[in-house]
This record gives sequence, C-alpha cells and structure tokens, in this order.
Amino acid sequence: MTTENGSGFPRAMAVGVFLLIFGLLFGPSLSAAEKESETPPPATETLGLGLTPPLAQAVAEERARAGVLAPKPQTWHIFTSVGVNGYDLDGKLPGKFQEHADVPRGFFLRTLDLTFLNKDSPYMGSLVASEVRERDQRITADIWKVGTFRTQIYWDELPKFYSNSPTLYQNTAAGVLQVSPLIRTGLENLLGGPDAAPVPGAQPPSTLPPTAIPVPAAFITAVQHELSVAPLVEIGTRRETGLFSQSWTPNDMLEVHFLAGQQRKHGNIPWGTGTFARQNIFPVSPPYTPGDGIWEAIGAELPAPIDWRTDTLSGGFRLSGKIWTVGLDYEYQHFRDGVNGLTFDNWFRITDRAGAPAGSAVGRWRMARAQVA
Repeated sequence: MTTENGSGFPRAMAVGVFLLIFGLLFGPSLSAAEKESETPPPATETLGLGLTPPLAQAVAEERARAGVLAPKPQTWHIFTSVGVNGYDLDGKLPGKFQEHADVPRGFFLRTLDLTFLNKDSPYMGSLVASEVRERDQRITADIWKVGTFRTQIYWDELPKFYSNSPTLYQNTAAGVLQVSPLIRTGLENLLGGPDAAPVPGAQPPSTLPPTAIPVPAAFITAVQHELSVAPLVEIGTRRETGLFSQSWTPNDMLEVHFLAGQQRKHGNIPWGTGTFARQNIFPVSPPYTPGDGIWEAIGAELPAPIDWRTDTLSGGFRLSGKIWTVGLDYEYQHFRDGVNGLTFDNWFRITDRAGAPAGSAVGRWRMARAQVA
C-alpha cells in the first residue's frame, strides 16, 4: 500500500503541477484570444454613466477618417521583366541550344504587361508582349468598349533553327541554287575530266571485280579548301502569324465580327536528294557474276529556300433573342508557295556526262544541273 501510494502520489502531483503551469502560462493567452474573437462593442456604448469611453471614441474617429480617405481603385496595371543576359558556347554549331528559342546576349525585355481597367469606364485595354525583339516574340493587343466593339491584334513568331553551315550554293533567284563555274570546272578536272565515268560495255580484267571511279587525294583536298572559305548559310525557318479581329455590337440583338490574318513560314530547310546506280552492267568472267554489283549512292543535301504563306479571311454575324440565336459565318484560306521548284548545280560537274543515255546508270547524277519539285 505504501509503495503504491508513494508511487502514485508523485505521478498525480506531476500531472497537477503540469496543468497548473499550463494554466498559468497559457490561460491568459487563451482568455485574450477568446476576448479578441468576441464582437467588440459599438463605438456608442457608454460606461453606464452616459459617457463614451475615450478609446472607443478614438477608434470610431479613425474608422470614419479611413472611410473618407479610402484609396480609389487602380486604373492602370503595369508589369515588366528586364535584365541582362550572357552565355558562352563550346563549339561553332549551337544546335538544339537555340532550336525553338532565341537566347540573346546583353539587354533583354522578357515581359511587358500593360492593362487599363476602370469600373467607372466602359473601356478596357491591354498590351502584353513577351521575348521582345527575339525570334520567338509574341505581342497581343486588345481594346474593348463593353457592349459596343472589340479590337484584337495578335503577332507570334516561332523559330526552328538547325545550324549555320558552310555551302557552295548561292541563292541567285527564287528556287535557283548555283555554284561558281570556276569551282565546278576545277573539281571536274580533278576527277579526270568531263568523260570520267564507267564506259558501257567495258570489260574489266577477269581477275578483278568492276571498280568505281577512283577519287584522287587532290580532289578531296580541293573540296575541303572550298568549304573552309565558303560563306555560311542559316539552316532554319521562322513561322510568323499575324491576326486582326474586329467585332461590333450595335444593339443587344446583333453582333458582327471580322478576322483577317496571315501565317508565313520562310527560311532554308535541309532538302535531301540523290540517286543510286549499279555499275557492273557489263558481262564479267568467273568467279564474278553480274550480281556482284558496284553500287553508287550519290546525292546532296540542299539548303532549299521556302516561302509558304497562308492567308485567312473570315466574317459573320449573330442575331440573338431571349430564347434563340441564329448566325452565319464564312471562312476563306489561300495557300501560296513562293518557290514551286528547285533548280540546283552539281558541285562536281560543269558539263553533262557525254554519251550517257538518259536515265541510264552511268548517267545518273552526272549532270551539270538538275531540278526537283
């Protein structure tokens, strides 16, 4: 009994002391919190003697003064984000670093947001711009008189960048890629002249398989030199979209709307073209058979210029009643291609292959100039 009472009393005492300390420490705070949550008495409440408490009177005066001097709602909202940017690239070809975005060096204006809104005015307006002066910039403007008209302007740019590459081609006209005649003459001569090609019916030695034209080392050196001094061309495109939209609401029943715009995609795209040919079209001696072909895969990747435009025009009206709505809309689109075909020079020939039948294996890709649609 003594042991149990002796051991139980300190536990009860500890709990009691803890509750006492908790009450002393937090009791006043809880009471104050409860009092603060109560509804304060009105400023005109008296102390029972017909007098207004000084504190209540001061609070009432401050509230009245705050109500008189309350700020008016804001009319303009302005937000912008500017800064200075810098970076360093390891290599000459940025590749995917700027594939779909333009990362500028130096000063940039990333965001500009201007908004006009006033509850006492029927007019609203906004101007929002992002990535200003960059290849992926976007600008929208909106002017709206509620219940009367609304004007919207939209401009957006989207780049697709591959690289800045050296090329011997020069875009001399729409869809025409030419290479300097001096360069083509020199390369053709290094390959053995205008007739350097397998001759139909030639019989190679029976102990050797048919061979392709040997490529001299001087030819490879000359090509490398020409590319080292060739100008750079940007391989990439830019898509630009511009839209203008206008709507009128002369009364509660009628709405008339109109939209005009254009989407344009222009630049240079990598355009692969070429052919292949089997050169052992002549009889061979055992152990070789005509199936032991020498195949040539000859081609080029062209910096093909494009200029695609899609014009859009639409309009219509709406008539509305309390329980009905009827409308009519018309939309027109017209696609235009400024480059319908591509004419290009062969880097390595200034003259067509002499004596090669049209379409034959020995004549494939041995032309001075070719065309693709």
